[in-house]
Amino acid sequence: IQGKLNGLQSLTEKLLTAKKYLQACAEGKCKVNTEIVDHLQTIVSLLPNLNTPDLVHAMIVKTNDMHMAVYLASLIRSVIALHDLVNNKIRYGEDGMQDNDEALAQEEEKKEEEKLKDTG
Repeated sequence: IQGKLNGLQSLTEKLLTAKKYLQACAEGKCKVNTEIVDHLQTIVSLLPNLNTPDLVHAMIVKTNDMHMAVYLASLIRSVIALHDLVNNKIRYGEDGMQDNDEALAQEEEKKEEEKLKDTG
């Protein structure tokens, strides 16, 4: 990310330099260098046209796909949280206020019953 940030800062500086040069040429403070103007015109003409319907549609589809992924992740997290809540209610009683000692005693009784079933 730092490399991208440095690249964008460098681009910003170069664009500001080009802007200052063009303003100075327009005000007559500086002599117009046709080679520099040709390079700037080439740079501007190579920029992509972002207003084409195909590109706009592709960007909308990609954005919708990203939003769908975020929505599904949120939905899955909610389902897991509800599942954990149900498990807690089953483990600690319906009201959630049952003492731990009682819950442990009930679990031990269940284990003893299972052992008796397995041996019997």
